[in-house]
Amino acid sequence: MPKLAGGCGPVKPVLFYGVFFPSRSRRGPDRYMPWKAAALLIGAVLVLAGGRLAWPWAVWAGIAVLAVGFMLRFLPQRRAGDTNDQEQP
Repeated sequence: MPKLAGGCGPVKPVLFYGVFFPSRSRRGPDRYMPWKAAALLIGAVLVLAGGRLAWPWAVWAGIAVLAVGFMLRFLPQRRAGDTNDQEQP
């Protein structure tokens, strides 16, 4: 194992490396990206406005919108062979 500068001992592996798999391979276009971007924008505006105007309901609504946007990450992606939403001649 590599050592840290100054002889502090071996570098320990990252705890959540099993959850995060960095990859440089291209996965294709993300069909949910416009929804994720909209959820980020709307959620951020709600949280900031709710905090500024002291509206707790707006803060919680913003957090809920941000959570929905985050959960879109886990929806299954379309496979390369899917032709369900393509026009048929």
